[in-house]
Amino acid sequence: MTSYSKETWTGLCQFVREQLGDVGSLSPISNLQRDLQLDGDDAFEFMEAYAEWFGVSKGDFAFEDYFGAEGLNPISLVRALLRRSKPTTLITLEMLARAAG
Repeated sequence: MTSYSKETWTGLCQFVREQLGDVGSLSPISNLQRDLQLDGDDAFEFMEAYAEWFGVSKGDFAFEDYFGAEGLNPISLVRALLRRSKPTTLITLEMLARAAG
C-alpha cells in the first residue's frame, strides 16, 4: 500500500513532464539522478519548482546530499575533495509523491 493518492501520483507525473519534457515511462522507482538525469542547477530548479507546486516545505533538505554542483564552483570543489565522492543518496519519484502526500 502506498502512502500517497492516485491523484498525487498523476499530478507528480504531470509536473515531471512539464518540467523535463518527454522523459519516457515514469514509475515510483524512477530515480531523479540516474533515470531523469537531474543534477546541478537543473536539479536545484526542479526541486524548487516541486516544493512550490506541491506546497512542500523544504525543511532541512540538504541539496548537496543528493545532487552534485553545476560547473566549477570553488566552494563545491573543496567540499567534493573533502568528501572524496559524489553524493550517493538517491531520490525516487515515490519519495517525492510521499512528501507531496
